[in-house]
Amino acid sequence: EWLKNLQHVRFGRMTRKWEQRSKTMMLKEIKRIGGQPYTLTADEEKELMAGPSELDIVRSGLEDTMGIAVKETIATAHELDTRNYRKAAFVNAIRKIET
Repeated sequence: EWLKNLQHVRFGRMTRKWEQRSKTMMLKEIKRIGGQPYTLTADEEKELMAGPSELDIVRSGLEDTMGIAVKETIATAHELDTRNYRKAAFVNAIRKIET
């Protein structure tokens, strides 16, 4: 019930346990398939099992958003036959407001 409004849920809260389980299973399978006994130090295992922090998730989302915006701006600049990317970004912003 409390997950109806997802805006109050911290990043990664809903998937952290799933990620830990899947990483544990993957690590066990790699050890099994490898055939040679290999042990990780406690620090190595902790680093391997750690999921992304909230900052990692935010930065990843920002990087993705920025990449998409740059591609859209370049495409609009080509469409307008200009090298003025500021103008192209402005046109994109206006188009997004219109729709």
